[in-house]
Amino acid sequence: MLRASEAWLYMACPQAADKVRKGEAYPEAHKSDFDNEYMAFGRCAHHAIQEGLGCVLEPLADEDRIMAEPMLPKLNQVTANAIDMVKQSYPGAEWIAETEHNNGNFQGHTDLWCEEQGIVIDIKTCTKLPSRKTIAIEHYWQLLAYSLLTGAETLHILYVHSGGEWTVLSDKVSLGNRDVRADRYSLSLVLSDKVLAFRSYGGHCSKCPWCSVCRVALLPKVGEVTKPVEFCGGSFEGLG
Repeated sequence: MLRASEAWLYMACPQAADKVRKGEAYPEAHKSDFDNEYMAFGRCAHHAIQEGLGCVLEPLADEDRIMAEPMLPKLNQVTANAIDMVKQSYPGAEWIAETEHNNGNFQGHTDLWCEEQGIVIDIKTCTKLPSRKTIAIEHYWQLLAYSLLTGAETLHILYVHSGGEWTVLSDKVSLGNRDVRADRYSLSLVLSDKVLAFRSYGGHCSKCPWCSVCRVALLPKVGEVTKPVEFCGGSFEGLG
């Protein structure tokens, strides 16, 4: 099934969405069991923020605490700042964490969801802010996918520095903005199979599991090799 976290990919190339709908498995080369202390720190930060906002959660895995141990001294301050930012922005909001959503066409789970006020906040740990301090494009489309799943009209990314030095709550992405509504409508068409699949090779392809397959299909074919032409005394033999 299509995933909200890959909405950016489907918008860039609905061919990828079409492959998922047809049940095509990701190429083996894309699969990875890679994990490290930064990923573990991200899971610890998610859990601490959600717990600090009063969400009911499963216990954090011991493996994550052990793996992230070198970075944990900075965790308390950065997560405390994140919790304060959310509370100040939305006092009294009741948050639900790690909620699974599925509308039959695609699925996803929200980090923080306030159903009563129609707010979704997605938490991202990163080493630096996106360029020009704006929301990364893949995060923007992910938020719009969450809006389609939950009906939320106020959307944020909560960026948390994986080095524990800063937190930033993005400006809200609001469905009150006409351009945002238009983008969400376009996304709804792609996710509901209302747009014919096409391929457009570009920068987004490097993160796509089918990149190598599509790239070969899109690159121009090389024609047949022509016979070498010999230069003989001012004339080219073989030309006719």
